[in-house]
Amino acid sequence: MKMKLVKMIALMAAVTLSGCSAGTLENTGNSASDSAANIVSSNKKASSSTKGSNTVSSIGTAGNTASGAAGNTANSTAGNTTASTAGNATAGTTSNTTTATTDATSDILSTTTITLYDSDGNTVSVERTIYKNYDCEYVDAGGMEYSTDDDVYFTDENGKTYQSLNDSTHYFGAELEQHVLQDANGNGVTVTETTNGDYYYMDDNGTGYIDNGDGTWTDENGNSYTE
Repeated sequence: MKMKLVKMIALMAAVTLSGCSAGTLENTGNSASDSAANIVSSNKKASSSTKGSNTVSSIGTAGNTASGAAGNTANSTAGNTTASTAGNATAGTTSNTTTATTDATSDILSTTTITLYDSDGNTVSVERTIYKNYDCEYVDAGGMEYSTDDDVYFTDENGKTYQSLNDSTHYFGAELEQHVLQDANGNGVTVTETTNGDYYYMDDNGTGYIDNGDGTWTDENGNSYTE
């Protein structure tokens, strides 16, 4: 009986020990399994997060580089260069040229065409420009320049000499002003600008005329004329 009781106690102890061991091992296995699962899950999350982060970051960087740096540089540089260069050059060049021309023109006091003649009697028309500082310039239609000390004798660039024309219709090369008048009977008379005397205009007979400024003229004898 004692032997059976001892065996039963031993058997119950073995069962108890076996149950604890199984439970312990099972719990240990579950812990390991849970830990492994957690590690895998954690790694997956970490990997997913990292991958997602890296991908977004890469895309963002690439996008910003292309549209930001390259895009902005291209748009800004090309756009600004074209607009600035073209605009300023055109505006600047056009404005300065116009001002220079206007200033040059404003320095001129008067221009007159005078007639010169050479030793063979050949004539040439020369434009005389008088500036506000009273400097004079003489140039013909071909661009030949002439010089003079007294407005009587002239020399061109080639050393050829000329004289200013002085006759009934020219004075120091300048053509005298002429007007055709009519008297009360419809008769016509031509009067020419004079260079001396009491009257500004005279006819071929030497009679002097006055321009009244209203389209009417009066000669030195009191006769009236119209132009």
